Amino acid sequence: MTLSVEEENNRFRVKWQGNSTDWLPETISNRKSILVFLRLLQDENGKPVFTYRQLSFLFCGNSRQAASGHVERFRKCGCDFLDFLTRKRKVDSQVVEAVTQELLTDPLAKIVELQQRVNARLGRDDLLTINIKVALTQIPYGIVRDVIRKQIASGEAHYQEEFLLEEMMASASCGDIGEKAGIQAPEIACASQGMQVSDPTSIRNLMTPGICTSSIPRTTNAIERFFRAFNQFYKKRCGFFSVASAKR
Repeated sequence: MTLSVEEENNRFRVKWQGNSTDWLPETISNRKSILVFLRLLQDENGKPVFTYRQLSFLFCGNSRQAASGHVERFRKCGCDFLDFLTRKRKVDSQVVEAVTQELLTDPLAKIVELQQRVNARLGRDDLLTINIKVALTQIPYGIVRDVIRKQIASGEAHYQEEFLLEEMMASASCGDIGEKAGIQAPEIACASQGMQVSDPTSIRNLMTPGICTSSIPRTTNAIERFFRAFNQFYKKRCGFFSVASAKR
């Protein structure tokens, strides 16, 4: 059965096989109501008169998903039209505001992290990662851009430094670094002097951007003293922005 939608002067009506609805104001609620109503129509055998694909044209779609989603939500509301049309959106202005505030605190936070923080902020547990992604599409980039620029200018942004440090260290051998710093690499010292190899956790802390210096343990190990000096130099420089600048 062919179904068509006519539009005129901010109104619309649905036509099929010589029949039609009356003219209705062009609103989302009216289109959703007509779509569900037409889907509820059945022939004498109990089969729906219209397929989801035919009804999808009410929302300018060409796949059944464009219509089936509305019918599914209608059934979840107990097949109550009032509840269906007035139900509160999961991603409302309150959720968008909460995501915005968390994003301003940590502009590059992962979606999962934002989900956990927003749920905690709002005292909820039903917001999923897909809801956070929907909220992100409603947040202007300009707001986040200003925060990132201020963090970079003040040396508080460390978005690439850990990767850059690892690349820089990987580009030269431990022996080269120790030679330039006037110290021996830990594996050499271990073999020649019986020195215990450095604690990997301490080395990781020294190479982690933004870590508090007081949290790094004191040591007599030569390679760790080198990294401590490097860490202090790094903080004064306010980070690196490319592998080239890190090597200079």
